[in-house]
Amino acid sequence: PLNPNYGTIPGLGTEAIRTAAALGIAPSNVTGSNLYMGLYALDTFDVTDALSLTAGARLNFARISTQDQTGFSPDVTGTHYFTKVNPVVGATYRFFPWLNLYGGYSESNRAPTPLELACANPDRPCLLPNSLVADPPLKQVTGQTYEVGFRGTVPNFYENGLFNYKIGAFRTDLRNDILQVAVPGNAARGYFVNVPATQRQGIEVSGEYVGERLSLYGNYALIDATFQFEGELSSPNNPLADDGLINVRRGNNVPLIPNHQFKAGFNYLITPIWTFGMNFQAFSSSYFRGDESNINRKLPAYFTANLNTSIQISPNVQVFALVTNLFNNRYANFGTFAETGPVAGNFVIND
Repeated sequence: PLNPNYGTIPGLGTEAIRTAAALGIAPSNVTGSNLYMGLYALDTFDVTDALSLTAGARLNFARISTQDQTGFSPDVTGTHYFTKVNPVVGATYRFFPWLNLYGGYSESNRAPTPLELACANPDRPCLLPNSLVADPPLKQVTGQTYEVGFRGTVPNFYENGLFNYKIGAFRTDLRNDILQVAVPGNAARGYFVNVPATQRQGIEVSGEYVGERLSLYGNYALIDATFQFEGELSSPNNPLADDGLINVRRGNNVPLIPNHQFKAGFNYLITPIWTFGMNFQAFSSSYFRGDESNINRKLPAYFTANLNTSIQISPNVQVFALVTNLFNNRYANFGTFAETGPVAGNFVIND
């Protein structure tokens, strides 16, 4: 059982959870099962020595089932089916052995998870969201992706090594994307909801060198993830919300997705059996969950660095060591809003 601040109440058993306003919540014990099956066909054929075409399709089938184990929430029990045919077409043109132009179009889909399906009713939101209740079914997320760019492999780049590169642009349009939103009057409760449309677009530049002893890589991605609809979302703890609602405009950034992402690293073969390497990642700022209207300050940018080393004792035995967060940086890659004031009696959240 929980007290109004969601701390435990000892000695009261597990008959119900008691929260603020004497709200009783029966314990949840729900099993979920996912069955995914697919049937696909794909073929690539050469039109000329330089031009290749690819075409295909995949039939996706998903069955998502939930089963109440307690008897308190029999309406949670249910089975949902999702199907979709996803086509794919593409082309590659070889200007030189080391320079290829590519382009393509593909479709995709994602079925809701058992947790999302069992926590999708704004009138019966879930606790944290672990207390599952009967909800209307969510729609599956569908996507359309376009991409174009250059890629290739340059042999004998440096000391007989290979250099692989890619420079591309992409755009993915999503329909019925699934978001988690909070409900007014209860910071710990929320539900999942479909939104009409979101979009991810940007550019990606990557390079990789593979030599006899040294290998290194670098990757930069510019990602513009935005909402493509106008409407209101519930965000009761957002300090700039209007009566618990925020206005989402077309072009607002999707929270928790940094616009700039950079990754790089290397591995060096010190001896025939001993390898040493380092990698780091850097991310720009992003908006808090619950700030889909982009009216509050962002999470700060951050970076991390890691070390790795390994010794190949035999073909079947390797000893390795890792150092994560080498510089012991403190950073936040997730943020959301909560009610101000004391929480569980010993922690205070301020505006």
